[in-house]
Amino acid sequence: MGMKKLRSEIYLLEKNISKENQRIYFNQLIKCKNPKFFSKSYSGNYAALITSSICPVSIDIEKKKPLTHEQMDIFISFMFNCKDCISYSKAQQENFFKLWGIKEVYSKYFGEGLYIDFKEISIEQDELNRYKVSYKNKNHVTVKIVEQNNYVVAYICNHFKGENKNGNKNDRSSKSVSFREK
Repeated sequence: MGMKKLRSEIYLLEKNISKENQRIYFNQLIKCKNPKFFSKSYSGNYAALITSSICPVSIDIEKKKPLTHEQMDIFISFMFNCKDCISYSKAQQENFFKLWGIKEVYSKYFGEGLYIDFKEISIEQDELNRYKVSYKNKNHVTVKIVEQNNYVVAYICNHFKGENKNGNKNDRSSKSVSFREK
């Protein structure tokens, strides 16, 4: 029985090693796997990497941590609009990190970084707990979320029936994505 090659992989690396050693590990992994596309992110005690041989990808990892009202005000004024409905409750802070990760991974996917108007990024959750994301009602992609060890990992890897980076329809399967803790 032959092995099926994975199209994309996600790695979660503990940060108990130095940042320089993380970079070395990721660079060696990228060199060994030789993916066409990859994305990295760091937060708290973890680093995350996603690779793909067939389509652009993006990843963001955020550590869920308590925020002061002042910190929330700053983030909310920069990232969110009234439609996002963020408040100071603990439940809303949990939701905050998901929304933050979704918006950040979206901006990275299109190469905009912090130059995009985050308030114009729209998010809708579908019945399969995927997030349909767009900017000014254009460039629709699907973001998936994995929550583990008080972290939120948001990623885009469009190997599913839907739209690709250019808004064109594709019919690739999402079954090829794996998540491993290293």
